[in-house]
Amino acid sequence: MAHRVAELIEAAEDDEAARDQASDLILRLWSHRSDWPHGWPPANAEVVRHALVRRQRRLEENDPANMKAGPWIGRFGKLARLQEEELDIWRRLGLSALDFSDEFDAVEDFENDLSQEERSYLTSLKMSVDAAHGHFRDELGEDSKDPVKRAELAKRELRALGRKRGVLFRDALAEEE
Repeated sequence: MAHRVAELIEAAEDDEAARDQASDLILRLWSHRSDWPHGWPPANAEVVRHALVRRQRRLEENDPANMKAGPWIGRFGKLARLQEEELDIWRRLGLSALDFSDEFDAVEDFENDLSQEERSYLTSLKMSVDAAHGHFRDELGEDSKDPVKRAELAKRELRALGRKRGVLFRDALAEEE
């Protein structure tokens, strides 16, 4: 393919039809770049993107209709919030452990060649990664790059959520009795 593009580009200097063919072939190649071995989206980033998609929560924490359903179902909204906090902890650990330098370098190197969707995708990923690193920097300071220290912090955060979950359970149990 590269040889054909090169031939067309060379012929395009003197031939408008060849110029059109070269342009068409280059555009078709570009539109199919996701089929390339290292195409779109970047494999490393795509795996993480699926894990980062947040699920819609149907039960709002303070919805009076939920409370009418009893002490257990009435607390689904609060439980969903606690689960989302736990997902955030896992998300931060995961994002801080991965290297996205190739993907972020691609944004700088090929920014003008990326579609709006591609730029938005990578910008969103970068913001998530930066937020994860920022959380660890805020909480751990100079130790923020130490994976053991990050895991210890996450363990403390998970224990705190466990205590909140226990209070939620005890409150529902007490209300049921």
